[in-house]
Amino acid sequence: MDNQQKRTDIRGVLAQAGYVGRERPEPSSEVGEGGGLPDERRVERALDFLCRTDGPYARATARLAAAELRVKQAREIAFLEAEGTQGERSARALCSDGVKEASEALEKAIEQKELLKAQRTTATVVIEVWRSLNANQRRS
Repeated sequence: MDNQQKRTDIRGVLAQAGYVGRERPEPSSEVGEGGGLPDERRVERALDFLCRTDGPYARATARLAAAELRVKQAREIAFLEAEGTQGERSARALCSDGVKEASEALEKAIEQKELLKAQRTTATVVIEVWRSLNANQRRS
């Protein structure tokens, strides 16, 4: 198989999984807006965002852990209900509707947590850049 065929095969797999053509989420306008250096107003928004998202970030982390557990539970239940050899039961369990639904919920939980984590990281970077700029101004 040459490189062109490999790329085509990979694109097909990604398209089948729903990753091709998926729109990127819009960046948060609260913290990451605009380029350039942060001013005090932007730093205040970043601090406010960090304070307001402590709870949502904790809930997103808990939802992710629960979704991982539900995938495992769905797989085990489907395995117990399947017939055949251990390998056949395992394959049937992975292809079951319950496992597919739990896996989709897991994907959404991961995406929500990672988006919130990235936004919080951006807010932290905005604050750190502002602190560095102010420290440099005081030295001048």
